[in-house]
Amino acid sequence: MSTVWWWFALAVVLLLQNYPNHLIYTRMFMTVVRDVENVEIMLQQITHPLLSAVMVLSGARTMCGVRDSCSTCSTAASRRCRGWRCSCWV
Repeated sequence: MSTVWWWFALAVVLLLQNYPNHLIYTRMFMTVVRDVENVEIMLQQITHPLLSAVMVLSGARTMCGVRDSCSTCSTAASRRCRGWRCSCWV
């Protein structure tokens, strides 16, 4: 019967030692998960305006390139006079 009590005491000691370690591990794990979620939310909030800005800027750059390559508006004086009202935009 003494071996049963010895195993029982060992089990109780291990369980009592495991409970605080489990709480510490769980708190650390939840902090890491929360930090990762915050980074994910930040990236989602940044991505949409950034993609929109890139599309607007690339569209504006394309339109400026098309306008600059127009044969009727090729001189600086005609671009200065007519601007975006060039006949090639109609």
